Parts: sequence; C-alpha cells; structure tokens
Amino acid sequence: MKIKVLFLLVITILNATGATIDTEQIDQLTGLKGTLNEKEGAYKISFTREDVTVFVDGWKIPAFMGLSTWAAFTKATHSEAMVMGDTVLLEDEVNLAMFVALESGLSVTALHNHFFFDHPRLLFMHIEGEGTVEHLASSVRLLYDKVGEFRTAQTSSMVMILLAASTFMGAVFSALGTPAFIAQTLISWDIPPAFLILSILVVCFILGWPLEWVPIVVIIVPIFMPMLQIMKVDMVWFSILLAVTLQTCWLSPPVALSAYYLKGIMPQWDLGDIYKGMMPFMALQWIAVLILYFFPQVILVLPNMMFGTR
Repeated sequence: MKIKVLFLLVITILNATGATIDTEQIDQLTGLKGTLNEKEGAYKISFTREDVTVFVDGWKIPAFMGLSTWAAFTKATHSEAMVMGDTVLLEDEVNLAMFVALESGLSVTALHNHFFFDHPRLLFMHIEGEGTVEHLASSVRLLYDKVGEFRTAQTSSMVMILLAASTFMGAVFSALGTPAFIAQTLISWDIPPAFLILSILVVCFILGWPLEWVPIVVIIVPIFMPMLQIMKVDMVWFSILLAVTLQTCWLSPPVALSAYYLKGIMPQWDLGDIYKGMMPFMALQWIAVLILYFFPQVILVLPNMMFGTR
C-alpha cells in the first residue's frame, strides 16, 4: 500500500513538473501577451473589443465590462496542449468566426448571449481544441484576425460609400454650377478672403458637434472647394487648419464628444469633472488654431523645404 501511494505521488510530481507549455511561442503566434496562472497551470491571452460600441438598455457599456475575448492554454493528457476560450462577436460576425474556427480544427462548444436588450446584438462563442501549441495558437490567431478583417472591411466599405456619394454629389453640384455660383456670389460681395475662410471653419466647427469627421470632410468641405481654389488658398495649410479645428470642436462644450467617450470608459467619473479637466487642453487647442491661422508658415515651412515654394 505504501509503495502504491509513493508511486502515485512520484507520478503526480513528474506530471506537475512537465505541465508547462511554451508561453513565448503562444505570445509570438497570437500576437498577444498572456498571463500564467501557476495554480491552475493555464496560460491566458485576452483583449477587449474596443472597435465596437454596445448599448445595454440604452446604456453604453465600457469594453472592459463585458467585451473581453480570451483563450486559455494548458497541458493536455493525450496531446501537447489544449485550449478553451470565449470569443466576443457581433451577429454578422458569427458565421465567419464559426467557419474559420471549424476549418482550422477548433471545436465550437457553445454560442450564447450574456446580455438582454443589447444593441447591437452580442454573442459569445466558446471554442475548444487539442493538439500542438503551434497549431492551437495559430488557429486562435487566425480566428481573431479574420473577425478583425471583417470589421475593418465593413468600416472601409462605409467610408468608400460615403466617398462615392460625396464624389457623385460634388459632380452634380459642379454640373449645375452651384459651387461656382456660391463662390462668385460671395466674392462679388467683396468680403475679405480671411473672413470667408474663418466662416468656413466656424461652419465646420459647429457641424463637428453632432457629426463625425468623415461626413464633414467628404461631403461638406467639397462644397467650399471651388471658392477656396478661386481665392488661391493653400490647401495644405487649410487642411491642417481644418483638422486642428475639428479636434478643438470635440473638446469644446456644449457637446464635446471626447468627454462622452471618456465617460463611457470611466462611468464612475462625473461628467462635470471631465469637462473641468478638459478645459486646459481645449485652451491649448484654441491657441494652436490661432497660431496656425495667423502664421501659416508654421504649417508650410516643412512642405516648402521638401517640395519647394508652391
């Protein structure tokens, strides 16, 4: 009996000693830095889905409170390693993710939800697999990459549609002579060019409160392009000035979209305190706008050195 107990103890010690996996290989293949739970003998990688915005019953949930994707690797009995994980997916990502997981040799063991009244709809896909560390880590990386590529392709398609729509709208406007009419009318009023540029910046600043930068840049700005070209405004200078103006808008009350982004990440912070903390940065942004407006060479000195004075 004592010999049997001693034999089992030796086997347990040997198994525990060998119950390690190549964590550096997992980090390298998955592109994520994991953490080792020595007590459980599991190595876990994870990341949060910062690329999606999800509301639960009208409340925007911070990514760290429920949008974490993870996979845990450990030593297996009949193979080199095994992996189990939970993958955060939107509804339109499920078919692709399941196909990639199954094709790469992983098993899909569950597909369920964690929230009620969530928008867009979130689903959580459990994966499991056994094999070599290289195969499992590569399969997990492939799954994550394909989901990311799908979301990137969707966002890029939306931007391209906006660009196509703005180009079509610009072409129609030009064919009708609307931009030229607006430009000629404003110029005929003998308004100083500096005031017209300032007016355009003010319009874009106000539109920046409710809108993102994409519709402003690809739809609104092209309307003013003919007028800027007639006035021979340096477009490099104007583009940088517009970008800094939009940055300032997102820090400026009464809307200040950046404040709401921060509030979504740190819901325990008071919105008034966030506004107060943003004030110094907003003041610096306004100073930058004034410097760039009254001293264009701050922007143009480097392009002029590289490409010559235009």
